[in-house]
Amino acid sequence: MDREQLKLDHDLSVDLCQGGKDKDFTVVENNIVNHKRWSVVHRVIIKRESDGKFFKRNYYVPATESQEEEPFGDDSWTEVFPIDRISTFYE
Repeated sequence: MDREQLKLDHDLSVDLCQGGKDKDFTVVENNIVNHKRWSVVHRVIIKRESDGKFFKRNYYVPATESQEEEPFGDDSWTEVFPIDRISTFYE
């Protein structure tokens, strides 16, 4: 399965990762997916409104105020596909 690679303008990528809004893209998800010693890893999923395709990318936030991190790096997004799963929760 070939996945489309989406290259966005750097400022738009940063804005979407930080919860910004855009007429062409909607942020579907922005979650912490990993916590390393010096970085917190976030995954962002966006939806392209023109065709309904979804794309993801990770970005990194320093884990402490004394860390320096290049959070956004490459502005590439990889196509992903939504999969519905049923989960069981206990209360």
